[in-house]
Amino acid sequence: MTMEAVKFIGVSWVAANWSTLRWWRFPLVLMLLTMAAITFIGDYVHLTQSHVGNRPQVTAKLQLELADVERKITEAQQSNASETQNAALTTAAIGKLISQGQPKAALKELTKKKSEPKQEQTSLAELEHRRDELNTKLNEPSKVSFLASLLNRDPETISAWLILLLTLMLDPFGLALNAAVASRR
Repeated sequence: MTMEAVKFIGVSWVAANWSTLRWWRFPLVLMLLTMAAITFIGDYVHLTQSHVGNRPQVTAKLQLELADVERKITEAQQSNASETQNAALTTAAIGKLISQGQPKAALKELTKKKSEPKQEQTSLAELEHRRDELNTKLNEPSKVSFLASLLNRDPETISAWLILLLTLMLDPFGLALNAAVASRR
């Protein structure tokens, strides 16, 4: 931040005092250009690392989360099938007890069936919704991927070039705008 402030103050001062600087113009402009190059390189490295550098880790994390959600879906489906089978067996046993003339035993089994605690789990629909979200995140093409496919290039290469162009356009534009404003005074 300090370097940015010094750079903009320096550009303003040089632009405002351009006619009085004479031979100091070259060293001052060279120093300002060096500072601009240093900030450009720092910005470029930072933006490239933050955009391209952690993509494999993010993808791996999403894939692990997707595998966990798929495992939970399988367990929920098996649990639902097991509960359905148990309910059918219990209903058949209660029906048999009633047909054998043992209504008290049937009533006892029915009460026991109703009092069994239900395990609190994430609903199957919620899990399937989360799985769909994760699949969308993993398979969704980005603008960079689209551009890379059009140009038959690697998405990381396209990202690096876009960041380079952005950095090259914005920093000098800000300096030029600052100089233009300062020279009007």
